[in-house]
Amino acid sequence: MTTTGKRFRFYKGNPVKRMRQGRLGIILTMVSSERGVPGSQLTVSQADWDKYGEWRELPSSRMDDVRRIVN
Repeated sequence: MTTTGKRFRFYKGNPVKRMRQGRLGIILTMVSSERGVPGSQLTVSQADWDKYGEWRELPSSRMDDVRRIVN
């Protein structure tokens, strides 16, 4: 049995846990490097997301593995 990866959003090289539309732009909740600690939130414009946002496929879908790559 092979383990498949999962696609994650990244903004400026950091993984994004949640993305939603807010009054002032796109609200990004970043993945925290520690379990149980809330990630920081950023509000970015659509132009910034288009320039710096991306999707990446990671070999693991476990959040603990994603936390290891948080800058």
